[in-house]
Formats: sequence, structure tokens, C-alpha cells
Amino acid sequence: MTGVIIKWDAKHGYGLISTKNLPIQKVFFHVRDMSTEEGPPYVSEQVEFDVVRDMSGCKMAMNISPVLMKFNN
Repeated sequence: MTGVIIKWDAKHGYGLISTKNLPIQKVFFHVRDMSTEEGPPYVSEQVEFDVVRDMSGCKMAMNISPVLMKFNN
């Protein structure tokens, strides 16, 4: 699934990803579930991720990685 980070709390290490895929519209994520090789997450960053349910049944993002833009020359 793809989406955009709409909220990021660097102090606590979590945020929200917005998706256009229904029925999911906002998904919680924690920085430990994100690839940070390209740097820390930021608001408006496009990402790819998997959606799983935690032990209480809430949806959350896992295996999060930035969407790399490809340019044609």
C-alpha cells in the first residue's frame, strides 16, 4: 500500500500515514517499523507499507519505506 506521512512526532517516534485506499484512510506507525537509511521520516513524505493489526485490533503500518522518485532523462 502507498500513502503520505501527515503527522510525525519526532520526540515520541510515531505518526500517521494517510492513504486513499478505502476503507483505510489513516494508519498509525512507529519509527522502529520504518527504513531510515534515507534519513528520518518527515511530513509529506510518500511511503510504501504493509498494514497489520496489533494485539488490540488496531491497524498499523509495518515494513515502511520511502517511495523513491524516478526521473527520465
